[in-house]
Amino acid sequence: MAVLLMAFLHAARAENAASSCRYTNFATFTVKPINGFATIGGSMNGSAVAMMFDSGSQRTQITRRAAEKLGLALSHSNTYGIGLGGESMSYTTRLDDFSFGKLAWRGVRLGVLWDMDKSFNYDVLVGADILFHQDVEISMANRQIKFFEPSACDQSFLAYWDENAASTSTHAIAPDDLRQVVTVHINGKEASALLDSGASTSIIDLAAAARAGITTESPGVVALGSGGGVGKHRSQMWQAQFQSFAIGEEIISNPKICIMDLYGAARSDSNHVAATNTMLHDQPEMVLGADFLHSHRLLFALSQKRLYFSYLGGQVFGTSSKTKLAEEAASP
Repeated sequence: MAVLLMAFLHAARAENAASSCRYTNFATFTVKPINGFATIGGSMNGSAVAMMFDSGSQRTQITRRAAEKLGLALSHSNTYGIGLGGESMSYTTRLDDFSFGKLAWRGVRLGVLWDMDKSFNYDVLVGADILFHQDVEISMANRQIKFFEPSACDQSFLAYWDENAASTSTHAIAPDDLRQVVTVHINGKEASALLDSGASTSIIDLAAAARAGITTESPGVVALGSGGGVGKHRSQMWQAQFQSFAIGEEIISNPKICIMDLYGAARSDSNHVAATNTMLHDQPEMVLGADFLHSHRLLFALSQKRLYFSYLGGQVFGTSSKTKLAEEAASP
């Protein structure tokens, strides 16, 4: 009887905690597809610009094309950017005004990434420093990004759209790097994965793939050409079939996922190999890109350090996000 009473009291406390939760949607942004990525129109120094929500970028940054187009005055920076293409020179610039949606800043200083893949047609990366200061939902199917303010919701189930949504723990890479990382299992082997809306496809690092029993020489592995991003270089990519991929309660059997040396270009560019290797040691071993985001609805409940997600149907990996977004752009 005492055990039953304790269980009842525990359930009652949980129900009361849930009922007192107030989860306020204080901002919603409608995203638009441009060149395969989720973007929003914004303004810099009074000029219209295309901004991309990039959860894989540590900071909000301006691209070289925008800096040149707007004739921005640049200052040298002691920092540099690192991406799939290796290292990028980085500058800073001061903007009189910077805004998108209802958010606006005046007299703000932002970084400028100089070396990027020329196929990227956007002006600003809206990074983790803006995206992950509060709970945020990314729903590519609905073309929406929503921000929430929780109150007394620590014990509440927050996936309001789906009572059967899965969840897993999530954490920032570092106190000054708010990009979100989750634990996944590839062929049963644990790996860390970055949720990256700025990557067109999901990619597993070669080292993590090897731990899971897959190399570029494994049967059935197919060369795909090269991929790039931040940095001057493009790196070889392959597609491999794995036995399983798991995140939280979701398990995908026999997925075909891209593999690549995620940090090879950065290592080859570096003049300080030991320091670079130390910095890269704690970086994620997989990127969950726009293909994963298109097939799921996600809520980064940072107040709980949890990621809620629902599978929406369709192929999770390997389907071109550019094709999907082009189809969406053509739809009414």
